[in-house]
Amino acid sequence: MMEATVEYFPHREEKRLRQQLSEAKRKRNKEEEAKIKKQLVRLYLFHGENFKMAEQPDPEQAEKYLRKALALDQKHPVAHYRLAHLLYRKREYAEAIHHFKKALDGTDQEQLDETQVLLTQMFMVNCGIFLVKESVGEIEFIQNNAYAQYNSALIEKYKSEILVTSADMLERMLYRKISPDGSEVISEDYYNELYDYPEANQVLLSISDEGYEVAFAGKRKKLEKTSFYVLFILIQADRYMTYEDIKVQLFDKYFEQERSEASIRQTIRRLKERLPFWEQMIESQIIDNKIGRRRKSGLTYLILCRASDILPGKEA
Repeated sequence: MMEATVEYFPHREEKRLRQQLSEAKRKRNKEEEAKIKKQLVRLYLFHGENFKMAEQPDPEQAEKYLRKALALDQKHPVAHYRLAHLLYRKREYAEAIHHFKKALDGTDQEQLDETQVLLTQMFMVNCGIFLVKESVGEIEFIQNNAYAQYNSALIEKYKSEILVTSADMLERMLYRKISPDGSEVISEDYYNELYDYPEANQVLLSISDEGYEVAFAGKRKKLEKTSFYVLFILIQADRYMTYEDIKVQLFDKYFEQERSEASIRQTIRRLKERLPFWEQMIESQIIDNKIGRRRKSGLTYLILCRASDILPGKEA
């Protein structure tokens, strides 16, 4: 969340820089022109990210500013990276792949960091899966249409070379379970079975089109996104996690968003108030004069999500 001193709508700063850019062009001052363009790109990236990650996100405004950044710097890796994420959420997978690829190319001056490169590759795989799903659906529709005219021999020849040949096969690739034993791609039926019947000593976290949920001790509660992921970090932790640990692992590396330890403390306080089984799930200990938390000894966990979900911590 931005500080109150930052103007959320950058019209004045943009206007000022645009006027300076026009003046530099008029004077044919290439060095000054390049400098102002960089300032404008930083401004657009800053506000694009703020619109994307605000408490009430505005993806349309975020996309607008990121496209403005790319209009000034067509190769800027972070602008391509952030725009690709927005397009992915809009299910515009083909264009998202284009911008993810551009993000990987980078420039001589700027490159994605290692985490961003890994996430980009993972998102490109997911984009490919969803594009395949659309194509497989079209194949099945055409083949089931009695009036369709096509060369069946040629179709069968190449169909044998396709990795995924039916929607049923693809559906098994769209869900995932994560436990202390690792990560596994599962079918929708198995997903529903695990969701409906969690084990007695198991903390179940789930992500679906219905939102974010936690289930434990026969109770199930919905959570907002930030609270869910803070709990996600604590439930998987192999050691006691302090506010600083959560800040680094979740907000610095995953959300790429500034967040104070005081804000994380408030989120945990809300979780304790919201979840009647908090004390049964989470234990705490003082670590170097700081409070650390993790899953209680003797408990296990299960995380259910879509295969396309990119998760923080161990999964990222």
